[in-house]
Amino acid sequence: MKRSVFSALVALSLAAVPAVAQVAPTTGAPEAAPPVEADVAMTDHDAIVVLLSGYHGIPEAQAFVDAAADPAGELLAIATQADESPILRDRALAALAYFPSDVVEALYVSILDDPQTPEMVRHRVIGHYATAFGDAALPAIAPYLDSADVQLRLTAAYALRAIDTPAALHMLDVAAARESDPLVLQQLQRQLTP
Repeated sequence: MKRSVFSALVALSLAAVPAVAQVAPTTGAPEAAPPVEADVAMTDHDAIVVLLSGYHGIPEAQAFVDAAADPAGELLAIATQADESPILRDRALAALAYFPSDVVEALYVSILDDPQTPEMVRHRVIGHYATAFGDAALPAIAPYLDSADVQLRLTAAYALRAIDTPAALHMLDVAAARESDPLVLQQLQRQLTP
């Protein structure tokens, strides 16, 4: 009896909760589902939080533009707020790549320069920085090609390949010439092959 009452209560409570998460549209999908929209008015900050929370990935830039008057400002506020959820902060850092500016670049550089930055955040910011700023990110990414950490060297190599300019490819070539770790060398050579 207790079990059936409990099951009925759980079923009723689940039926009353509206679903808010949705899967981000995939490239090449015939028709992407629209982003989640709230039934009530919400602040720009709350709208950005919904976008960062409602997907398994980061929505396209236009979703952020449509959600807030100053999407970059809202994303910066989330990314730099120490008491914000680490997942929201991480996703805000990724979405900031849609809005390259001096402020975003300074944030990425400060994260990379801070010895207290967690390793995973450092890896992700290297990629975001490369995506958003291309060749301008080379001076900040280049030192990671010489890191004692094999994973950081690999992350830097992938980031340089993503930039895919003559300067970035030259850096990969120079790094490959001095690399002694066979795994990293193999990946550097792979990144140099079109």
